[in-house]
Amino acid sequence: MNSRRKLTVLTFACLAASACDSYSGGNSGGNSGGDSGGDSGGGGVEAGSGLRSGDGYSVEAALAELPASVGTDGLLIQTADLAAATELSGLERPTGFGIDELSGWILPLTGVEAEDQPVAPVFVPLAEVFNRQQIARIEEFDEELGWSLVDVDAFVEQSTPPKRFAVLSGEFDDDMLSPDLTQVSDDVASAGDGEDFAPTFADVSAARPLGVPLRMSQDGGRIAASPSTSFVKEWVAGAADTLADDDSLALVASALDNADVVAAVLSNGGLEPTTDSFDTVGIGWAVDGDGAAAVTVVYHFEEGDAAAAGVGMFESLYTEGVSLVTGTAISERLTLEEVGADGPVVVVSLSLPAESEPGIVFEMLLQRDLPFVQQ
Repeated sequence: MNSRRKLTVLTFACLAASACDSYSGGNSGGNSGGDSGGDSGGGGVEAGSGLRSGDGYSVEAALAELPASVGTDGLLIQTADLAAATELSGLERPTGFGIDELSGWILPLTGVEAEDQPVAPVFVPLAEVFNRQQIARIEEFDEELGWSLVDVDAFVEQSTPPKRFAVLSGEFDDDMLSPDLTQVSDDVASAGDGEDFAPTFADVSAARPLGVPLRMSQDGGRIAASPSTSFVKEWVAGAADTLADDDSLALVASALDNADVVAAVLSNGGLEPTTDSFDTVGIGWAVDGDGAAAVTVVYHFEEGDAAAAGVGMFESLYTEGVSLVTGTAISERLTLEEVGADGPVVVVSLSLPAESEPGIVFEMLLQRDLPFVQQ
């Protein structure tokens, strides 16, 4: 359906730019999922299924919230059932904005030790829209937008600038968005004035660190947010095509859902396509039966035969490979439990050595380290 390209992951420079800029915007929404082809799953998402927490959460349904107009190559998609990740990690979501309670909750989930609180077994790749770099100003964030991280049960975001777009799910009041927002259309409101994507450095805030207007819309228990008015309007109308219609993304998402992950990252884009290299990768986080971290990595290949042929390569890479960044054996950071092919995807199941942490896999992805580049 869409052209596939060999994976080249976003660099830290790109992600740093991503962290610097946030959104603003909102009012009503809705999406339709799509069929996704392939041999190993990706059976499609029912129209209107929507992003949600609990038993209804899935990575593929999260993809169905993202209009295809955000792009299909060079994407970094971050999603999580934040409520489930919190529960599985034995943490408690704060009900207020106290910095100690906030830190004791969100820092362990994002791979940082808090006071008397170790890193959580589930890593959550937190969306940029939450502007966690200024988490201490979360009350200001909430005052401007009407909602904040503590209100969100699940989220999905296409984070690659400039086409950022996020959908948040939670037990929102019908009038969750701040009444002080500027109405830019019947369905879309904005925090901050000005043109789409345009920074106004005299109008920065805790929710908009570069002063870029954030367009938003609410549909019951979901809120869409983006610096793009058109993306939000498309979500409100129900996008004809979503990222769940992209075969490679949908197949990776389906494999992650089969592993019962509660948080995930998907990435694609980069070099010229070839038939024997992976073009899309996904990482998912969960816990095993003992409550320990369980990580699943999924690689999509253009050709199913290439996936089957790549199983041995991945087995050797995870057991004998050496980090291109640190020179450390990959087996000292990740323990291979199982690897196998299912149609055009390779699924790698991992546990963690005692001294490792679940977020290390995301760090390796961002650093363009093995096992996410091919030599």
